[in-house]
Amino acid sequence: MFETRYFAHFSGRVEVYRVLTSQPSSFRAQPMLNSRTEQLVRPEMSDLGIRLISLLSTETRIHPEWKENDAMKCALTQPVAGIRREMAESTKGRARRRILHFLLAAMVALEATNYGRAQQTLDDWAASVSDSYLVYPDQVYGYFSGAQVKLDVWQVQTKEPVPTVVYFHGGGWFFGDRTGALPYLIPWLTRGWNVINVDYRMSGTALAPAAVEDVRCALRWVYRNADHFHFDTDRIIVTGHSAGGHLALMAGILQDSDGLDNNCPADYSAGDKPIKVAAIVDWYGPTDVLDLLSGADRQTYAIAWFGSLPAKESEAIRVSPLTYVRAGLPPIFIVHGDQDPTVPYSQSLRLHEKLDEAHVANVLYTIKGGRHGAFGPERDVQAYAAMWEFLRQHLQGVTPRLQQSKPQ
Repeated sequence: MFETRYFAHFSGRVEVYRVLTSQPSSFRAQPMLNSRTEQLVRPEMSDLGIRLISLLSTETRIHPEWKENDAMKCALTQPVAGIRREMAESTKGRARRRILHFLLAAMVALEATNYGRAQQTLDDWAASVSDSYLVYPDQVYGYFSGAQVKLDVWQVQTKEPVPTVVYFHGGGWFFGDRTGALPYLIPWLTRGWNVINVDYRMSGTALAPAAVEDVRCALRWVYRNADHFHFDTDRIIVTGHSAGGHLALMAGILQDSDGLDNNCPADYSAGDKPIKVAAIVDWYGPTDVLDLLSGADRQTYAIAWFGSLPAKESEAIRVSPLTYVRAGLPPIFIVHGDQDPTVPYSQSLRLHEKLDEAHVANVLYTIKGGRHGAFGPERDVQAYAAMWEFLRQHLQGVTPRLQQSKPQ
């Protein structure tokens, strides 16, 4: 394994990434000119004040370009095993850094999966994505608690049924919305999937089990609109992070008879089909909500979701994925850090064990030392690679490489 360094600067701060390659890389980090002092400085110095303008790729190269003084350019041409964040813990600019992390991870995954074949570069994909996708924002899938609940559809421009992922954002059931989920959609967009990005009611609007009822209604909407948007109902996956992981589990494993579909009951005489997702990808979501209401694993976000409900304990059991584990569930891929302080790792471990007992295909992908997300680009890339391999094994037509659908 060979190591080089990658420098990203934000308003006087530097973030340093270690780039690992299986062969010597053409990556070069040259000294940079400080645009304020005209003094040649070493890249390791933090007070540079140089702003990252864009991330570009050309042909087989990933080419981050620095525009303010054009003094540093670097290219990466070898297969990448990972990128690891090493410095800069400032909270200012966190959102911008998070987007950078996902772009870096997307570039690394793209380069690694395309190595050894005719390549499509990141900027080729970015330049053509508007020809490959149509976006249908603000699709109303329900009207609950006096308000519309909405989702966005990123539809591949084709007349053929396309694998479709339904994404639920996290936030402890009390904050967040779908607008912040874009970085989590990128891995699916680069594979040419339809993507559905869902909002649901927060605890400040409606207490449990409202969020669970909403995601089931969203999934019912997906099935009812499959022909119009070319969703392949044999290849629908539900996924999400944190509370979104919990909701993905609930959306994918519930049955009509469980009593949480009453806001949008199926009408089979009118052509509704049973909801049967092809797989579930759960990123560190709670699986035993009752466990979060008291004791050593007590979490205030879980308590807030139930408020002053009179039978919160029984309701917590009702909205816990562990309650519904049985034979015949779709394959489930679980990602969790074993040092998570927000959702105990033991919850995913118990889900994994119960799924094994029920002979349900599943993988618990453990991030050693990982906390609640923010695993770092290297481990994100590795987790996504394991996820894609799991999906390839259990779903037909899931490619291990980036593919672009051609407009028709």
